[in-house]
Amino acid sequence: LDDSPEKGAVLAEARETSMLGKMGLFFWACAVGVSVSLDGKSKVILNNHSRQPQMHAVQVPFLVMAFALVPLSVASFVSRAEMKSPPPRACFAGACTLSSFASVLTSAYVGFQVTFIVQLLGTMCMSALVDFMSKDVLTGTRVIGVLCVFVSAGLLIVGDLQSTTSTQSEELSGRTKFLCMVLVAVTGAGFVVQASGNAALKEALGSPFRVALLCNVVTMLCWAPMLAVANEPMQMELSDWPLWVYSVAQNIFYISSMSVIPKHLSYGATFVSVISGQLITATVLDMLDASDGSTMVRSS
Repeated sequence: LDDSPEKGAVLAEARETSMLGKMGLFFWACAVGVSVSLDGKSKVILNNHSRQPQMHAVQVPFLVMAFALVPLSVASFVSRAEMKSPPPRACFAGACTLSSFASVLTSAYVGFQVTFIVQLLGTMCMSALVDFMSKDVLTGTRVIGVLCVFVSAGLLIVGDLQSTTSTQSEELSGRTKFLCMVLVAVTGAGFVVQASGNAALKEALGSPFRVALLCNVVTMLCWAPMLAVANEPMQMELSDWPLWVYSVAQNIFYISSMSVIPKHLSYGATFVSVISGQLITATVLDMLDASDGSTMVRSS
């Protein structure tokens, strides 16, 4: 979060983007958010096909990143974009979302909507800080918008938690739910730091696919010790291959997009757009689960 020239250049280019271009970037970011919610749904389904769902919540994203290395390696090799030495700190951007597995566990008990609202709080706090450190102008309108998001998120969290009941054989304790919520908020903040580092990597590596490749490798290296200590065999079902294909494609789409979009929009605007797409999709998913007369976990 240092005041680097790269971040200043990102914000300068964001101000020069035309209004029409910003509208296109807004819908692009919303599409990224929609893909995230759908990916969360697919990962919950994959996670429930395990005897150890708590551990499998880490294994599923790990396998997705591993499978994504194949197409990313090919795309990175084919790309003719020039490369230069990347900033050392930016290379560790993939380590900023190590707690992302908490979103899978949390959404299984309190629903997608509450999970992404909590993630939104962490994202908004960090994006505002990144924009401020990058010398972006914090207008009164932006401040009021952020405050409205916080108030709305707080009301929704309280209301949804009071009305949410789990049909799992073992309900999460209040302390465990709180810990999961904290990890989800940390994950939301980590997404912003990751995007900030990936934007710098994009300038150095030249291709968003190379950025996604490096990001996945770093994340996998950070998660590998945890999986080795757990010593739990990974489980897969052949019938789930469409979900695996989608999750791999979404992984590439998300990281590649977030290395490009903040270059033309501020980090705050980018992540508000992404979370907007997430919340709309999450609300629809929760409504569909409710209409089936079952919880999200049971319907999966």
